[in-house]
Amino acid sequence: SNIKYHGNSVVRTSIQLFDSLETDASPGLDYDGFLNEMDRRSFGKVDLLLKPYKIPVVETTYHDECFSHDFALNAGLFSDSSNQFTGTSTIIGYEFLIDPGSVKYLHHIIFYGHVPEDGCNIRDKSKAPIFVWTPGEEFTYFPQSVGVKFGGQNGFKSFSMTYHFDNKDLDSDKMDTGSGIRLFLSNEHIRKELGMMQIGDPLVGLKGREVGDGITSHSFLCPSTCSQKFRRQKITIVRQSFHMHAYGKRIVNEFIRNNTVVRENSIDYWDFDQTGTPAPQQRPFKVLRGDEFRTTCYFDTKPGTIFGTASSDE
Repeated sequence: SNIKYHGNSVVRTSIQLFDSLETDASPGLDYDGFLNEMDRRSFGKVDLLLKPYKIPVVETTYHDECFSHDFALNAGLFSDSSNQFTGTSTIIGYEFLIDPGSVKYLHHIIFYGHVPEDGCNIRDKSKAPIFVWTPGEEFTYFPQSVGVKFGGQNGFKSFSMTYHFDNKDLDSDKMDTGSGIRLFLSNEHIRKELGMMQIGDPLVGLKGREVGDGITSHSFLCPSTCSQKFRRQKITIVRQSFHMHAYGKRIVNEFIRNNTVVRENSIDYWDFDQTGTPAPQQRPFKVLRGDEFRTTCYFDTKPGTIFGTASSDE
């Protein structure tokens, strides 16, 4: 017999399981358990939401929503608001809040941190992704003594979110009335600080170039000079997330040390109808300063398909 979905109304989801030997964390929780854990460990929560926004009648739209340092202070993002430059906080959990009317149209949301006080400057070189939402992502909480720190003299002081709307049916008069993120904050001591690193072609450096005709592949190398920027000799990778568009078929990450591939992870069947940022099953592993990273994307395209930011691009 065959097991299959009914049509294209499919989406992935995930279950969080923490290994007590690796993280001293609690077992994975359901949503009520997550809320109870956040009530116990956090001093509060802050919602950063999109102002009412009319979704354009075009296939692809990117919209930036900015949250200045003053806004963050007034919202309570910093635990010590008496000093607007040294106050710090730690994110120990989060959930994205999606307007039910936008579910059909939201392709992804990226939450960024900025060191300058005004996160609206898109040329800000300190701009760094913190969290990403795609369909199927739900809540996330971090083990005890693990989190994302911000604030302080050299930390993130303002924030922004990029919304990718995908209105492929060109529907009109559609509004997003407040999709965004809820952050749970803590002052607990952090032994392991989390962050995000992007490899491959995250800035779409190949924008405008043709992908190819038929079955093709493209590789992107992050040479050893990338990992030489690590502040520590080694870092722990706890999750990899992959992303392609409609013509993607397979994607592979290779970790190279001294010209030898020491680890390989892949998504061997890419289905754009499930979309998102799927993560391969893996245990945490170490990468060292000086390691190289190679990402290879496999496509099945038609003539004229280009690399770009539209949903119909790659």
